[in-house]
Amino acid sequence: MLGYHSSLEADEIPYSWLVVYCQLSGLPSTRLLLERGQLAHCQLASQLPGYIPFISKTIGIPESKLINEHTTLPLFRCFLHEKTYFSVFNNLAEGNGSNLHSRMSLLANRVSAGTVLRACTECIKDDLENVGRAWWHLQHQLPGSSVCLKHCEPLIEVEVRRRELIQPTQLITQQPFNLSEIDLQLSGLIDDVWHRNQPAIQYNDLLNRYRQRFVEVGFALHQGAIRQEKLRQALRAYWSESTSPVVQQLLLDNSYPENLFRAQRAQFHPLKHLLLIGMLWKSWQQFVEYNTNEPDYTKAVTLIC
Repeated sequence: MLGYHSSLEADEIPYSWLVVYCQLSGLPSTRLLLERGQLAHCQLASQLPGYIPFISKTIGIPESKLINEHTTLPLFRCFLHEKTYFSVFNNLAEGNGSNLHSRMSLLANRVSAGTVLRACTECIKDDLENVGRAWWHLQHQLPGSSVCLKHCEPLIEVEVRRRELIQPTQLITQQPFNLSEIDLQLSGLIDDVWHRNQPAIQYNDLLNRYRQRFVEVGFALHQGAIRQEKLRQALRAYWSESTSPVVQQLLLDNSYPENLFRAQRAQFHPLKHLLLIGMLWKSWQQFVEYNTNEPDYTKAVTLIC
């Protein structure tokens, strides 16, 4: 173990700390260092990494703090079954990061779980000036985020191989694109959900909110009859200017958002819910404060084409 290591910044992801740790090792081979730390089997750039206990032991921060404040997992808490969420949480705390994406239904939901890292050029400048090094910020890595909320600047991104260790300063500056207000809204919505880190909302309550709102805005004749095609086209139109590849990938899925109402016991990626919530309520605060009538959980949902 190294005698010296860098501190973990307030919004730094574990992978970012690991990159600096390996660079400070002085060893000729990163693989040798990873083997000594029993990390050679880990997917280093994963947003749900299997080396939480290693960092916890090295810098003296509890595993729970690392997971809650430095990983993307809190974003999923509202949309996972409680048992699944705490099972994933405990696995991360124990250093078992394998198969978590499939257990959380991230692969089956057609939302890429690949190792893509994003950074803000203005944050890189600020970090170098104020701290002396740049790091990968958590808000930039939240699934669906494409805007830095601190600087209101579009994020640049890079695909990272399984064993690759890179810093934000190694990114090649991309051609700037026009900042979309819709991306700013979505990035803010995603960040709000992550910060709330609330217990899971009962899925029936979630559906009841949708159904009641659908009637109010004309996407349903009544709470049991959803105009499926009208809703799908409205979602695509609302988010059409988003520059986020993962958002556009979701919008091309012809089974979305219908599948949210057909497979009521399934687990869906937060983005599938947040795109719907963003269109219907604009913000997470408005969604959680929305008043619903007493739910009728026995009411069947009719999906009208």
